Amino acid sequence: MSLVKYGLYNNFCNIGRFPGIKLESDSFWRGSGCVPVYSNPCVKPVVNPCVNPCMKPVVNPCVTPCVKPVVNPCVKPVVNPCVIPFVNPCVNPCNNPCTIPCDYVKPRCDYDCKEVVLKDCADDCQVVRTCEDLVLQVRCVDQMKSWKCQNRQEHHTSCFRSDHLIVRRGQCFQMWIELSRPFNPKCDQLHLELRLGGGIPVKYGQSLAFAGVTNTLLRCFGIPARPVTNFCSAHDTDVSMTVDIYLDENYDLIDNLNCDSVWNYHVWNEAWMTRSDLPSGFGGWQVVDSTPQETSQGIFRCGPTSVAAIRSGQVFLKYDTPFVFAEVNSDVVFWQRTACGTFAVIHVDKNAIGHCISTKAVGSDKRVDITHQYKHPEGSEEERHAVETALRHGCRKCVYPLPCAEDVVCDITMKGDGPCVGKDAMLCIALKNKCSSPRSVTLHSQVSATYYTGVHKALVKKDQTCFELKASETKVLEWALRYEDYKKHLVDHSTMMLTLAGRVTQTNQIVAKRFNFRMCTPDLVITPGCDCAVGKEVPIKITFQNPLPCVLKKFE
Repeated sequence: MSLVKYGLYNNFCNIGRFPGIKLESDSFWRGSGCVPVYSNPCVKPVVNPCVNPCMKPVVNPCVTPCVKPVVNPCVKPVVNPCVIPFVNPCVNPCNNPCTIPCDYVKPRCDYDCKEVVLKDCADDCQVVRTCEDLVLQVRCVDQMKSWKCQNRQEHHTSCFRSDHLIVRRGQCFQMWIELSRPFNPKCDQLHLELRLGGGIPVKYGQSLAFAGVTNTLLRCFGIPARPVTNFCSAHDTDVSMTVDIYLDENYDLIDNLNCDSVWNYHVWNEAWMTRSDLPSGFGGWQVVDSTPQETSQGIFRCGPTSVAAIRSGQVFLKYDTPFVFAEVNSDVVFWQRTACGTFAVIHVDKNAIGHCISTKAVGSDKRVDITHQYKHPEGSEEERHAVETALRHGCRKCVYPLPCAEDVVCDITMKGDGPCVGKDAMLCIALKNKCSSPRSVTLHSQVSATYYTGVHKALVKKDQTCFELKASETKVLEWALRYEDYKKHLVDHSTMMLTLAGRVTQTNQIVAKRFNFRMCTPDLVITPGCDCAVGKEVPIKITFQNPLPCVLKKFE
């Protein structure tokens, strides 16, 4: 309730925390929405008159208040006792009526409570009331004042006629709020809650979705940000900063030890900021990952991590630099179990992780390759030095020298855009002999169905092949995976993983390689049934070609 003070010697109303308002005449208060109180003070006594006009409260102001009650103190009845002011209210009130007798209250405008409440005051009579007009209310919230409003022009949607607000992801927008009175930041509070899609919470999502939300939030806070996509992104689980693959004596995968994986892609964000907590030169772009894959000090979080520290391998700088370094520049290390139960390094793939690290170009939708910001060129001296620096701060604190020279190298390629679901998959395995002597290789292969995160789902096929290589010869083997072999094992994204491992008879060199590929699914072709017009329904035709050699009966 707002407090209204009416003074005896002024004609201003101080209402609550707002400036003084000049009061109008009696006729103004008798208008609509007003409740008259007592026009004649002698008709009905007032319970609480002004404080002490005669040393004691007066029950009836028409009787002599200071001596004894008088039946009729006036020779003639007084029509209006407030015509002539008087100095002392204890003198005959009929001869010198007071300007504003203590029991007279002007009619006041009622607000939300429709009543006038009287309270005692040291100096003046007080009236307490609540005012609808003074309660802060939101009358209107507008995000689109017109078809050419600021939101539509800045987001380039002014030509799209729709009653809904359309904004571009990652950009701010304006909001116009009409209030019932001016907003006072000292005492008023305005609670604003925005809901998208009816307020339904997001239950799950992939890294690209969370990176888009994080990018928008950072930009709303005024922090420059951009999303970053890393292909062949490693997931290191033991801070070794390597992707470790464990094989048994027969070159079969040991599932319970193979905890590391390689995602086909992963998306995080970069935020531009200074790092006063790091040495000079490590500010600028910092990695922040909204879908962290491992805990950091007991909490699922990742970053901010200096991109400059990642590039130089200085993983001892905070925060979470070892994990991000492994994502973009770790080596794939093959381990084989020996007869005594220990494991030995048999092969290291130095160019399998962190490909085509990308972000969006400024002002266009083109891809910008920023791999060079995360690591030096693959195989260069600077890149190898960064890897060795990082490994010294890993859980094993060592590098991995190979037991012998690599005379035979292996590579796997795929023809065209890749195999389609429902058809046989054909891959090319190329073995090259780099020495001047013949070599014999026994190659073990096994293919597994995996999730897009690289996690093993089921073994599909395994076989063994022998190669005879002449001096400096390259031999290509077409490796086939039949539809009948994999049709019952496909999971989301139809991802497969081929692992090769074998031994060179002459030198005991171990040849190893891992290759991930995806079975392509057919596209949905959508064509309109007629000319499209804004604001009108359009029939569409969806075409889908069944790639499988069987009839499809259920669609979901």
